[in-house]
This record gives sequence, structure tokens and C-alpha cells, in this order.
Amino acid sequence: MNYLKNLLAHNKFRAIFLLLMSISIISSLALYRSNYPSFNRATDHIPDDVLIYLGGYISDLLYQLIGLSAFILPVCFMAWSYFLFFNKKTTNVFLRIISMLLAIICSCSALSVL
Repeated sequence: MNYLKNLLAHNKFRAIFLLLMSISIISSLALYRSNYPSFNRATDHIPDDVLIYLGGYISDLLYQLIGLSAFILPVCFMAWSYFLFFNKKTTNVFLRIISMLLAIICSCSALSVL
């Protein structure tokens, strides 16, 4: 149990986990098809992305909540993993979260034309 605590305490492990999570979310968003099983559709079609069914549900949820702006979240996660991996100082975390939310809102407004 202590080994697991020590492993999760390292910033490099957290950074790699966050990077892998963001890459898998980007791949599930990019490979999403409307005939995948999701919260509002029941089919027997197997999704082609990395996360299989979980990716279909995650991408459907993100697309229905924020649309094409869903790609901003994994990009922010990648930047966060970069800072964690190289032990860069993250200052003004609250300000960064607010700016990420504002970027999502602005991109939702801009992409609503599409």
C-alpha cells in the first residue's frame, strides 16, 4: 500500500497518466461516430477508438455539453501534464482555471456558427 502511495505522489507519474488520458480523450473525440452507443442511443455497434465503450460515452457527453469546444479540455490537460512532468511552477491556478472556462465559453460561442 505504501508503494502505491509513493507512486501516486510523484509528479512524473501523474503527468504521464494525465497525458495518456488526454490523448485517449482526443482520439475518442476525433473518432466519434453518431452510431456509437451512448447515453441517448442503444446499438450493438462497437466503437473503434482506444477506450471502446467508455470513449463513446465520454465523447458523446462532451459533444452534447460543449460541442466542438470539447477539444480544449484535453489540450489544457496536456499543458498541465507538461508542467507537472518538468516540475514547472504553476502560479495562479485559480486564474488559469477561470481562463480555461472562459476559453471554452468563447469557443462555444464562436463555433455555434458552424
